[in-house]
Amino acid sequence: MSAFLCSNTHFQALGATMLHHAVAGRSDLWPATHEFLTNVTGDDRWTGDEEQTEQVTARVIQLLADLNRLALVTRYGDAFDRGQAVPSPTDGRQLGPIAFVKALSCLIYQCSEYLAADTKLYVHLINYRNSIAVGIVAKRPDYKDADWELAA
Repeated sequence: MSAFLCSNTHFQALGATMLHHAVAGRSDLWPATHEFLTNVTGDDRWTGDEEQTEQVTARVIQLLADLNRLALVTRYGDAFDRGQAVPSPTDGRQLGPIAFVKALSCLIYQCSEYLAADTKLYVHLINYRNSIAVGIVAKRPDYKDADWELAA
């Protein structure tokens, strides 16, 4: 499978879902989302109002779109056009937890080339996706019922 630039619809959906989970008390994915946005921006003071959270989320989504472009530049020699703005995350549809993990996984795959995969942003993105995925699995009854230690 070849790498591609994720669509604006893809980035908007990621942004809308992140924004939803970034508002404290709205979701059990808040801790992972807050940690991701804080790690990417280096600033945790944004935890204030929803407008400020929207601005932070939009900035991070733009960084992720730029990371996707960087992967294509290093793989295929495409032009790196940082000027392509991603529409506001408020314009996107929210994804359910499983679809969100899959959309993050798609972006991770598209960014797994050369320079892009060596960035801190890429590492934070993988950690964020993994944190959400583990959280989803840990809530399942069959996970709770599974043995912790497997005896010989």
